[in-house]
Amino acid sequence: MVTMKTRSAALLLALVLCSPTAAAARDLTGARSMALGGALRAQPAGVAGPLLNPAGLSMARMYSISAIYQYRGSDQASQMNAAVIDSVTAKLAAGLFYSFTHASPERTLALPNGAYKLEETLNTHEVGLSLAYPLGNIAMIGVTGRYVNKQGTLPDDAPTGLSTADVSRFTMDVGGLVRLGQLFSVAVVGYNLIAVGDRDFPRSLGLGAAFTPAPVLSLMFDSVIDFSSDPEKAKASFHGGAEVFLAKMYAIRGGAMHDMLRRASYVTGGLGLVSRRIGVEFGLRQMVDGGSETLVSFQLQLFLQ
Repeated sequence: MVTMKTRSAALLLALVLCSPTAAAARDLTGARSMALGGALRAQPAGVAGPLLNPAGLSMARMYSISAIYQYRGSDQASQMNAAVIDSVTAKLAAGLFYSFTHASPERTLALPNGAYKLEETLNTHEVGLSLAYPLGNIAMIGVTGRYVNKQGTLPDDAPTGLSTADVSRFTMDVGGLVRLGQLFSVAVVGYNLIAVGDRDFPRSLGLGAAFTPAPVLSLMFDSVIDFSSDPEKAKASFHGGAEVFLAKMYAIRGGAMHDMLRRASYVTGGLGLVSRRIGVEFGLRQMVDGGSETLVSFQLQLFLQ
């Protein structure tokens, strides 16, 4: 005889197993990175520092404010980020940021009386501080402390026994970056080093390399190894892209990405207008294998000094 307790446990397991692998938090990388296939860890100047590699805050002297908006159609996810970056006032560069994600992922549960489509509402808040310090002219180190709050809401007609995994936790990222002359830079980043216990915030390792053969051309190659989302083995994602500047201010970008966890491949592209006072960026990511998904990203950055 199946007890109510056993049935509830089965429903909870079904909810976990049906959770979408397109985690909201890991997609918030900014419009420039999005256009480059998700790569930028070895050249993460400005707002890309807190999002990808905090060591990048020391790459360039700037005082800036930025805003990012992204939309992902697969789970109706709206993602926003606001940040203030200061690498001018002191040698220790700092970045203060806030991120918010509102998503409505849809899941299908197999119940004894038939299939049930569940649309959950997820709201995720992140607030954090990134710090970076240069070690001479070659290397930089950085750390990001983040407080994460994630709340889920189920519809009123959800089956009895289902619940959401709410999260309220502090975690941190630690990154390093080394410049090898004027042409090459390499990076390593540890994400969520304090376990969050949520698939949107996996404990992972980011590796990046950038090659700049000319002032107007940059090539980026990254990989992220996820150690916690799959309990059986680590899964990696691979990112690559190229960026060309025309007239020193118009950027054209393109790239590709493959994610072993999501079992999906993407193509990406974007445009940018970057001057001494303002940066306006657009990025697009389209899934081409493993499903149907489109993500668009818009970014505005004002350089105050």
